[in-house]
Amino acid sequence: MKWSLQKITIHLICCMAFLMLPIIVSPEFSFFDHRGIGVPEIRNLISSTLTILFFYANYIYLIPTFYHRKKYIVFVIITVCSFLFITVAPTIIYPKDSGFQEQGQHEPPFRSFDQQHDPTHREPLQNPGHHDSKKDTGHYEQGPRNKEHFEWFQLESTFIKFLFIFVLSLLIKTRELWEISQDEKRTAELSSLRLQVNPHFLFNTLNSIYSLALEKSDKTPEAIVKLSELMRYVTTEVTEDFVPLEKELNYISNYIELQRIRLGDTVQIDYVVSGNWAEEYIAPLLLIPFVENAFKYGVNPETSSRIGIDLSITDHQLSLTVTNNKIQNNEQKIKSGTGLTNAQKRLKLVYPGMHKLVLQDSNQNFNVKLTLQLA
Repeated sequence: MKWSLQKITIHLICCMAFLMLPIIVSPEFSFFDHRGIGVPEIRNLISSTLTILFFYANYIYLIPTFYHRKKYIVFVIITVCSFLFITVAPTIIYPKDSGFQEQGQHEPPFRSFDQQHDPTHREPLQNPGHHDSKKDTGHYEQGPRNKEHFEWFQLESTFIKFLFIFVLSLLIKTRELWEISQDEKRTAELSSLRLQVNPHFLFNTLNSIYSLALEKSDKTPEAIVKLSELMRYVTTEVTEDFVPLEKELNYISNYIELQRIRLGDTVQIDYVVSGNWAEEYIAPLLLIPFVENAFKYGVNPETSSRIGIDLSITDHQLSLTVTNNKIQNNEQKIKSGTGLTNAQKRLKLVYPGMHKLVLQDSNQNFNVKLTLQLA
């Protein structure tokens, strides 16, 4: 698990705040109190430190190993044992309890360092015959009850902190694992869509070259060279999440030239690219399905037709318009192909909220208008 510097910094700040907050909000704490931190504060600090250690043990190991593998009984047992350990450990680690006196024992009054070393200082004498019995009883005889109340308060405080940390670690880890599963699902779906794009393209192109070969056209070798350039791009570039837009445009240009060779003068191809595409990146093979669809369902070697492709880049925004005539062959009906469906899915996965796709189907033409925010 990789942690960025920002994530580490946030965790350190949260840990320090969790450790210091109970001490700072304590009514007996003061930055100007020269007596320092007492036994309860030290034990509370130990308890908070152990609670933080449990947070990371739960976050890193226990939740993925037991909870998400549905080993709930083991997970609950470990959690309960951890709470009991955090509750008992502070008194074991720091057993000294000078904050409470046994019944009948007087706590010596606190003296500063200067008073302890001042020979002229004398402690005020108390008249043993004039004790305030109510005051003495309230201060000393109630000591055990105060101590019991304090212990219950400490137990309640420890439980609240432990419960907060437990729920927090569970929520954070569950969300993190959910995001990882979504990323893995997204990656698998994108890989599947890419595998569907490549065979689709290869099938169409081989059909084109096959037609040239049947005609014994002199353009067949040139078409094979174009195909090799296209396949080189497919096999070397599409494994990346994003590629330079210039390479994608070259791919489209080679594809269109290959179609020009196959179709000859039977189709009018208007291909225009404008704008500054330098240093722009795009998901590979994202635009070609719209161009392929136009050639697949908008041309017929026996009928004149027109295909218009206009692509512009302005302020990191790409606009693509593809228009083709609707020509129905005897073997197939006019429809939007599998390539368009895959392209729509990829747009939703790679560019959520960053694109607008409009498909216009009229009696004469089929239009595609795509607006894509590249950065």
